Amino acid sequence: LKAGELGDGKGYASLGANYQDGDGVATDLVKANEYYLKAGELRNGRGYSNLGFNYENGIGIAKDVAKANELYLKAGERGDAWGYVFLGINYEKGNGVVKDVTRANELYLKAGELGNGWGYFKLGVNYASGNGVPKDVAKAYELYQKAAALGSAEALKRLKDLGT
Repeated sequence: LKAGELGDGKGYASLGANYQDGDGVATDLVKANEYYLKAGELRNGRGYSNLGFNYENGIGIAKDVAKANELYLKAGERGDAWGYVFLGINYEKGNGVVKDVTRANELYLKAGELGNGWGYFKLGVNYASGNGVPKDVAKAYELYQKAAALGSAEALKRLKDLGT
């Protein structure tokens, strides 16, 4: 709380997570979402990602997928790769936005470049299947390697399945 009050969005994001999970405080989803918003307003991407996830799923707040997608974009722009991953998934599915797999792949790449293995993994899956990009198993392999280097167990499994 003190960190947030001193202008550190990470403090508010952590406090929001504590209220959401009931970690050291009573679970209070309304407070969690309030702190996530405060974190985002202090340019903390994690706060916006968490708040977006809660909007998308109606957790402690009215479900609003369009609002979630706006927050995911803001989160990514503030350096939180998960915002780009979640927004990419929604573009791939057409969830709250017009389906656009090309845009999803762009977002997965941005997430990967921010150090998120899931972003590289999702992009690799799409290269392996030709989803929104030309099918390119070699490129998929390269992306799985990047994802695995970032700790993606899913990518390690795909590399194993490819016989490496």
